[in-house]
Amino acid sequence: MTTLDTVISVASYFHGVIPYAHMVVTDREKYLHALAGEDFFLRSFDAGQPIREGSIACEVIATGAVVSRVGDPALTGGIPYQGTGVPLVEDGETVGALCVFFPTKTKEILQSTSDKMVAMVQQLGATSEVIKHNSVALSELTRQLSEESKEIEGSSDDIRAMAAMISDVSAETKILGLNAGIESARAGEAGRGFQVIAMEIRKLSQRTAESNQTVVEATQRVVHAIRSIDEKIKNIYAEIQQQADGVTGLTQSIDELTRVADSLAELAQNIRA
Repeated sequence: MTTLDTVISVASYFHGVIPYAHMVVTDREKYLHALAGEDFFLRSFDAGQPIREGSIACEVIATGAVVSRVGDPALTGGIPYQGTGVPLVEDGETVGALCVFFPTKTKEILQSTSDKMVAMVQQLGATSEVIKHNSVALSELTRQLSEESKEIEGSSDDIRAMAAMISDVSAETKILGLNAGIESARAGEAGRGFQVIAMEIRKLSQRTAESNQTVVEATQRVVHAIRSIDEKIKNIYAEIQQQADGVTGLTQSIDELTRVADSLAELAQNIRA
């Protein structure tokens, strides 16, 4: 009995150990014997099919060495697989090969999923960095706006102080005008010209008081608007801080996704099918 006949006679026992694999025995030109896996069979490597260039069996026969690698799906109609081939030797010459093939569809799905997750993680990482950068910039801007609004409100206090002083001057001017009018009346005809001056002083006092009131009211409106803006700025700042906290949480999620992707990639490397 030749080496090939012996291997073929015991092939079914070997196959019982790895029933999920497709096992074949070849000579130097064709596949002589094939045992299908439980859910896996490559028709290109069925009994009677010629050994094709680029196949694992072809490489084993050409090199006389054990070959273990991912197979070329172009030889199997696009079906992914991996395999191991062992040379069968008789009288010092390689007369054929014993090969076992395993499906790698699940492995490729896992690898593809891992690759997609890695790409998604990278995109999320880039997005989180942009959000983080913008949050920092907006936080600094709102801080500056808040400080400037406080400075403006401080200036309004100075305006109110000046308005109070103008109001006092206006009141004193009005009193001076009244006194001047009284004195001009006492002077009679000689004080008529002075009476005109006294009247103009009272008018000036009145206009000053009215203008001063307008300034005070305008200042109050500005202060109210500034306080409203400052309150909104504080709200924006609070929201920005929440975004910053959210970015921190996103970063933690990205780290976790990265670990999952790495685990999937490792599983894809170790899984048989």
